[in-house]
Amino acid sequence: MNDTGAEFIPASRCGFTSIAVLPALIGRDWNAVTQAYLRALRPSKVRVVHPGGIETSDARCWRVTVRLTAANRVDSITQEVEVDLPGGVEHGWDLDQQLGRMESVRRFTITRPGRVTVQK
Repeated sequence: MNDTGAEFIPASRCGFTSIAVLPALIGRDWNAVTQAYLRALRPSKVRVVHPGGIETSDARCWRVTVRLTAANRVDSITQEVEVDLPGGVEHGWDLDQQLGRMESVRRFTITRPGRVTVQK
């Protein structure tokens, strides 16, 4: 048990998924002030995607992806993370499905090998 009396037992297996982070920044101008908050996430890398931009289909754990609007405002911020896989859960996407988290499911257009474009 931890200090609060709640028991936490990590699963023996891990997987990966992306989660939405820093929702307070959605709709804000992409500038030094909004960028300063990214440090709180301790990202391994930061990827900024402009409208119509290309996202690679590789996975980089702890990478943060910031998607911008045509007006240079924050449209979304996600972070690729490692998660526990409890019994009956095969991978991160399966964990999202069991939680009912469908926002992680996006449509992709493959523009060339190793490159995808996200469609909303």
